[in-house]
Amino acid sequence: MPGFPWQGDVSRRGRPTRPPLSDTTRVRTALLELLADDPSVVRTTHVWLDDLEQVLQRPLPVGGDVSGPEALRTVVDTCLSEPFGLRTLEQAVTATAGSSETARALAQLADEWQGLELLPGADWSALRALLGDLESPALPALGRQAAGGRIDGLPGHCVTAWSAFLYLLGLNVPASGLPPAAEFLLLLAEDDQFVRTHGERGTRVLGSWLDSWARAWSLEEELDHARRLAHRAEGARAERLLMVQLAPDLLESDRYTLSRWVGSGHDLVPGDEQSVTADEVASAVAGVIADEVRATEALGAVELILPLALLNLPADLMRRDDVTGIGMRDRPVVVRSLERLRNRASHRRWMERWNRLSASEATSSVRWNRLDEGVEGYQLYGALTSDAGLVGCVLSTPPGAGSPRGQREARAALQLGFPILLWDIEDCSRPDFRAAAEELLSPGRLADLPDRLLDLRRRSPAGARLVLLWDDPYRQPVWSGL
Repeated sequence: MPGFPWQGDVSRRGRPTRPPLSDTTRVRTALLELLADDPSVVRTTHVWLDDLEQVLQRPLPVGGDVSGPEALRTVVDTCLSEPFGLRTLEQAVTATAGSSETARALAQLADEWQGLELLPGADWSALRALLGDLESPALPALGRQAAGGRIDGLPGHCVTAWSAFLYLLGLNVPASGLPPAAEFLLLLAEDDQFVRTHGERGTRVLGSWLDSWARAWSLEEELDHARRLAHRAEGARAERLLMVQLAPDLLESDRYTLSRWVGSGHDLVPGDEQSVTADEVASAVAGVIADEVRATEALGAVELILPLALLNLPADLMRRDDVTGIGMRDRPVVVRSLERLRNRASHRRWMERWNRLSASEATSSVRWNRLDEGVEGYQLYGALTSDAGLVGCVLSTPPGAGSPRGQREARAALQLGFPILLWDIEDCSRPDFRAAAEELLSPGRLADLPDRLLDLRRRSPAGARLVLLWDDPYRQPVWSGL
């Protein structure tokens, strides 16, 4: 049916049929033209053809002229008829010859052919028209979130929203939830670049595509749930965010590299880097925040990505006389863990606890560590793993450089995937700290914690002394050094 995003229902458990003839012809023609137009591919045909035949475990009937057009058509038609044959062709050609443009186009065509086989009942034309030329700096972050953090980012050939979507179609569907490519479309509908380019019409087309996909694959419940989560996060995506990271210098132990990103939602743009000494850290971070406050009145949240040794940096910021203009009490300022961002092994547990925290029906809880518990080492680790519903931890002491116990508690909680840590900037045994922390943690959903902390900081001196580690695994800066 022209104009409708889905031409027929496809059973989720049924075997996929062949893609429509028009799509088959288009991909075949594009392949033939791509291979024939690259001289290095034609010149080395005998090499990559030999590799291809070894992988396919049979000779191809190409005749004597292996570089001729008839031989090329035979190779392409054979690979299109073989399971993963086009992917095999891509790998054989790019390992031997071909320009970077050819390699990228081959990868895109292999992804598209795989997508056509997975969703043969789809009408691709409207989606291709929307996404084919759309580029956005947020694509790597959207792809990573859509895949649930199972990938570090998108491969190099994913330069447009269309190529990113096709690549994500090839990823495995999680045991529960939407396919990664469907999650990507849901996220893309909120992307600033997509909205500016296509407006409400584009959003409607993506919505229709998702609705039809959900009906065809019996995913209506999962799609409704994902849309509810996206709706709750809409306000957070719209606010302007400043993300500041401090990473230890690899050569000089007393220096840090300060990086920054500014934007809204997933559309974070990297700024300048600077190298600072340990003594300059607090004033340098305060200067970056002050610069952004002066540059725009729309600054919403500030996130500080810090190594374990600097987790208590907000305490230094709050004590300094030269930071009164940065508005520590006027916006959510939260801490994040640099080590956890870099430690891929901990991300699965981190995301599981974050998803539990974000769920509308969440019964998540926070553990209070106490100085009189006397738990050390493995006992602390066991105490934190004893309750699967735990998503947060109130530290018994601040995790400053001079507090081994606070750092030990923070390290264990971070390794176990806790997205929430809370402490007082100087003394977690203060009665007013416990009262402020109880007031903060008791009402409403934990997912609203940053906003509740902002309100408490404005009303209470004890609230102004609280430091919150609030670590969203799906919002990560795109940076080669991370």
